[in-house]
Amino acid sequence: MVLLYFYSNNVNVSVVRAVTQVNPIFLLAAYLYRNEKTPNS
Repeated sequence: MVLLYFYSNNVNVSVVRAVTQVNPIFLLAAYLYRNEKTPNS
């Protein structure tokens, strides 16, 4: 039980780290895509 808890905890930490590392790139891509769609430029 304790090993399973630690294993799931490590998986959650790795998922959170991956999301926090990918999130700014995704936000930047969405921002640039939205700016390309606007007819301002």
